[in-house]
Amino acid sequence: MKILQYSILFLFLVVVAGEAVAQQKRKIQYRADSLFFAKKDGESYRKLKNNVVFEQKSTIVYCDSSFFYPARNVMEAYGRVRIVDDSVTITSRKLIYDGNARSAKLRDKVVYTRGERQLFTDFLDYDLETEVANYFNNGKLVDTTNTLTSEIGYFYAQQNYALFWNEVVLTAPDYVLEADTLRYNTITKVATTYGPTEVTSDDGTILYSQASEFRTVTDQSQFVEGNIETQDYTLIGDELFFDDLRKYYKAIGNVKLIAK
Repeated sequence: MKILQYSILFLFLVVVAGEAVAQQKRKIQYRADSLFFAKKDGESYRKLKNNVVFEQKSTIVYCDSSFFYPARNVMEAYGRVRIVDDSVTITSRKLIYDGNARSAKLRDKVVYTRGERQLFTDFLDYDLETEVANYFNNGKLVDTTNTLTSEIGYFYAQQNYALFWNEVVLTAPDYVLEADTLRYNTITKVATTYGPTEVTSDDGTILYSQASEFRTVTDQSQFVEGNIETQDYTLIGDELFFDDLRKYYKAIGNVKLIAK
């Protein structure tokens, strides 16, 4: 019986020690020009002002003022907010940072920057462990080639792709694409759409399809169940191939060419 009690006690101590170590690893360090201690509704908090800096692991947060709740390991930041984490920098006017979950909720004039890519929105949630950023209520992703806007967007930095939903618009140098759902590879700059898609080229050519793949760097496209409308004719087919640079069109399956 004593052996069992000792075993249970040992297991309990191991669990507590493990939690203590985990909490120690997640502890947020902070400094500021002014620091005030206060309590509200039974919860202690710190109020920091001017040149506020928070640090946790590789993450550094700068802001003008902040409230820090040590029991929950949560901070609220206001003013000129800036998060720096490895290769990512995010600025906003407001931030709620959960040190235990390693998650950030940024609001108002948010700008996410990673390498050559920038994301603009007023509502951004960011997981610092998985490096997944998602916006809702409209946002814009800009790189050296294209600009993408939508109502909802997810950016997977480690996997090098982004997903966009609802009123998606991709603006490329030679055309504008509109769709409801789009996947974008941030390295190859290949855009894949799911569902009805419309593309308007700079020469007035219009393309419709139910799904498509656009190689935005080489201006080559592949469509499923679509048609291409030029000033002179309409080309219809189960599969369509379009090379915008060479003005080359190809159709396969149930092909129709209708002159205007």
